[in-house]
Amino acid sequence: MSECRLFSAMALCAAALLPAPLQAGAPLSVTTAEVRYDETGITLELTGLITARDLVSAGFANPGQVLAVYPEAGASVAAGDLLAEQDPTQAREALRAAKAALVAADAALLREEREVSRDRELSRQGYVSQAQLDAAEEALTTARASARQAAARVDAAAKALEETRLTARVAAVVLSREAEAGQVVGAAQPVLELAGLEGRDAVFVAPADYNLTALPGTRIELTTIEPPNRSFTAEVHQVAPMIDSNTGGIRVTLRLSEEAAGQVMLNEPVEGHLPVGIGRAAGLPAGALVRGQGGPAVWVLGDDGFASLTPVRVAHYTSERVFLAEGLPEGARVVVRGAAQLFPGRALRVQDAQE
Repeated sequence: MSECRLFSAMALCAAALLPAPLQAGAPLSVTTAEVRYDETGITLELTGLITARDLVSAGFANPGQVLAVYPEAGASVAAGDLLAEQDPTQAREALRAAKAALVAADAALLREEREVSRDRELSRQGYVSQAQLDAAEEALTTARASARQAAARVDAAAKALEETRLTARVAAVVLSREAEAGQVVGAAQPVLELAGLEGRDAVFVAPADYNLTALPGTRIELTTIEPPNRSFTAEVHQVAPMIDSNTGGIRVTLRLSEEAAGQVMLNEPVEGHLPVGIGRAAGLPAGALVRGQGGPAVWVLGDDGFASLTPVRVAHYTSERVFLAEGLPEGARVVVRGAAQLFPGRALRVQDAQE
């Protein structure tokens, strides 16, 4: 008898330790929402930067040592301004040698012209054979070609000397200095990064999960983040066809009007709301989404009054809404309030449906 009392006491204690709903079997009050699929669009809230439409990397055409870099970062330069200089010693020597070779080639050409003129006269008098005259003519042709090549080398050497002075091709702002005096740079290696004064773009990096191909031509309202806040519209100019390997996103470029470009500065952060379509999806309150064994899931209310955990694929979500791409039939009812407290077989009391 004492053993029976002991087991009964243990059973009562164990029951007392169970959660109240399990112990009492009280129904859980829940609300539901109906699954309705439709073509759905969302708005991506992104932060981007104002960039120059024309970015130029200024560098020397030939390798060599940098003598000086003149403008500092942030300075404005006009077309034709001297930006940097390269050691001209080698270029000057090359030009001197090319000019000396041209003088020699011109002298050889003059000599061959005189020889041909003399041989032609002697050929008419019968003192020079046709073979000798042909050889003289061939030598003259060779001398002329050599003179032309020597002149071309002089032009190339003069251009190389001129290119030791790096000048601005257009009016621009210096973004950064990429080389300093004394540094040896290669051909076309950037010395200065410049931004053209005309034209401004806003560049955003959008998630690669969405189809953005319909965005070009869309006008978007942008707002500066730093005070004073300014708002203006810009048109989507380009959506990059490939994912950016550095960011893992898609680069979206918006073109600003001249009026809007005058209100912003380079590298100024701006906010934009980009409308994108996510295809056919069902929107539900965010509280309906729970984690199942294999990932996202929802509790679907059955005809028997009980809910079953069903895996779903999420197309998009916000703090208030979740958009499901697939996993549920049209018209199914999904538990919203109370979903986090559900477990299989729990009794439910469905209150007014929440849409």
